Amino acid sequence: MALKQVLFMNKFNLLFSFLIFSFIGMAQVKKNIDYNMDLGIPIKLDIALAGNFCELRPNHFHTGIDIKTNNTEGYRLYAIEDGFISRIRISPWGYGKAIYIQYNNGLTSVFAHCSDFPPLLDSLVYTLQLKNESAIIDENIIGLKIPVKKGEVVAYSGNSGSSSAPHLHFEIRETATEHAINPLLFKVYKNIVKDSKSPEIRGLKIYAITPKGYMIPFKSTYYPTQKKDGNYVINNDKPIEINALLLKDSKIAFGINTIDKLDAAYNICGIHSSRLFKGKQLIHHQEINYMDFNFNRFINSHTDYFAYKNEKKHIHKQFTTVINPLPIYPLNGGKIQTDSIAGNYKIQVMDIHQNTSWLTFSIKKPTDTLKTNPLNKKDYYFPEYTNSISMDGFEALIEKNKFYEPVQKITRKTERDSNSYFISATYQLFEFLTPVQSDINIRIKIPEKYLSLPTEKMGIVLLDHKNRVFFKGGVMEDGWINAGIRNFGKFTLVIDTIAPKIAPIDFKENQNISKYSTLEFYLSDNISGVASYKAYLNNKWVLTEYNKRNGRYIIPLNKRSKIHLVKGNNELLIKVIDRRKNETHQKFNLILN
Repeated sequence: MALKQVLFMNKFNLLFSFLIFSFIGMAQVKKNIDYNMDLGIPIKLDIALAGNFCELRPNHFHTGIDIKTNNTEGYRLYAIEDGFISRIRISPWGYGKAIYIQYNNGLTSVFAHCSDFPPLLDSLVYTLQLKNESAIIDENIIGLKIPVKKGEVVAYSGNSGSSSAPHLHFEIRETATEHAINPLLFKVYKNIVKDSKSPEIRGLKIYAITPKGYMIPFKSTYYPTQKKDGNYVINNDKPIEINALLLKDSKIAFGINTIDKLDAAYNICGIHSSRLFKGKQLIHHQEINYMDFNFNRFINSHTDYFAYKNEKKHIHKQFTTVINPLPIYPLNGGKIQTDSIAGNYKIQVMDIHQNTSWLTFSIKKPTDTLKTNPLNKKDYYFPEYTNSISMDGFEALIEKNKFYEPVQKITRKTERDSNSYFISATYQLFEFLTPVQSDINIRIKIPEKYLSLPTEKMGIVLLDHKNRVFFKGGVMEDGWINAGIRNFGKFTLVIDTIAPKIAPIDFKENQNISKYSTLEFYLSDNISGVASYKAYLNNKWVLTEYNKRNGRYIIPLNKRSKIHLVKGNNELLIKVIDRRKNETHQKFNLILN
């Protein structure tokens, strides 16, 4: 299929884009939820939060609250109402071991990063893993009608998945929509999370923007704040001048670097709302009470992505952004004409407990002449258009609304180094640190001299700004490798014909394992990476769990696996397949007294 035909194949995606971008600027619809309902407490601890609802995270808003567990695992977790277990997810990444409970009141709760489950649920989890011959599962089990009662133990806290320290990630969702709801909107939870601290306002950023709301590259100024009479100011409370930001066909807008901290912990959390005033007039308002997972990645448009990525600044833009359907703006404005920019401004920032901070500042009347706007279609691609990029041996089709801000037309072909394991030229497509909303279709032509090699073993790799290599895969069609990518950077072709390697850690051939509680090993692959793995004791599948913190694969020798062992010699078979279907099978004889 030619790359240009992708447009025809993605009619649904284009329709979806049209629909969501038809609603830019909407405020969140008020939920028909009783926030005074008597919900149970999910964990019996003095509540201290390591993270709160919709704080800024890489590529997403945080959709729950993170409850600290004293750096300890194993606390009992309780159902907050009567209901049924609806879903179980087990993964070495993300939420780790997670349980979803659907309640009779229209809500669903999520308990993530768990360490274990009660015996009956643990048996069900193992049964599902055994059925799939995989430790990784994601099963909808609402049809099993497994009931839970309010206050019943449903799991134990842990540190599984992508957790960086023991804690409970707790979510409340509206069952009908799957929207994540701020748990602290519920009175019972708001009352047990102590917060008397007002949000911190760390700085103000002033932008030159296009009339639509695109940031103009290299045309912004950041001002750190100072405290004065209990409020925040900038520039020592003196009026500021913005002559350097005056451009033709442009406006001025603001972003605010702000975070919140709660009483019981020093962790950085997020704000609940902000309001921008010019004089007494409200000109922009944001407020987040719930989050639609379909829109969560648009955080990269709501925030100053590069300030967050490169400088760890938590900047919320206080103006209408272009590629942004987030319905979190009761008043979506904030773009100010340069000839009316002079005046007094204030920004209010509030947390969910209504602790409030204010930043006040004033801007002088501009005195300089307008300069040429550097943002133009000759040098930049704009996200509201479909963009086709072609180099000798490389093509990319970027449908509209795939990225958030105009990107500079940086494309470059570098011929293959004869000493490299790459099999094609390297193609640069824009800058690596440019955020992308969803997959972009690219393809690279297979050099003629490699067409005789097994093309199913070929794939596209991404080289990032540090020249690290990330395998992106792809499929061969008409002499090209086609792949979907969600990063810009440098791309080239590789061929992976080498099978993964298995390296035992605590056992070897003819190892006596009579006193062992686990068998541990490493898996490695030269290019494409491990796709799947399985282990068998005497031809019976046994659970193998991956610990991403130390890179080890672990077979627990417990009652479930030991039933497959016999006295004397036992065969352990490990199978591993990489992402180009190169496969390794390795057998070990293990001895049991």
